[in-house]
Amino acid sequence: MDEWEKRPGTKLNALMQLLLHLLSDDTVEPPTVTDGTIVYPPLPDGHPTSRQRKILVYYEYPMSTATVQSVMKLYGIIPFVLNGNMKVKDRDEAVQEFIHTKDPARRVLLFSSVGVAGLNLACADTVILFVSYQTSQSLLLHSLTSL
Repeated sequence: MDEWEKRPGTKLNALMQLLLHLLSDDTVEPPTVTDGTIVYPPLPDGHPTSRQRKILVYYEYPMSTATVQSVMKLYGIIPFVLNGNMKVKDRDEAVQEFIHTKDPARRVLLFSSVGVAGLNLACADTVILFVSYQTSQSLLLHSLTSL
């Protein structure tokens, strides 16, 4: 974690902050961008925390899987990963585990366009498009999608 904090990637750091915020409670409002600054609304007061939200993270380059996955793990997020190197059986098992998991650390599915044709994941209520040409602010503006 020390190495990461010395030189965090701006976009990857923005993704981690977004994930941590959205995974903190199912009722948390999505962040906004005001005057070029990302604003994370506070958690609502007076209710028990619910952590059922499942998030899909699409990323553009499959060769960055290990990096994105490692940084997520630094923050206590253990993603399920789908990629083109997986056998169909392994992919199907990972999808079923993602759908049925109750583990609060395993509510993110990381995937690229490789190996996910025909995938239907209605269990997730948020999709984040993590692409390299976005700024941190546009990551927020273009990635929060309620399904």
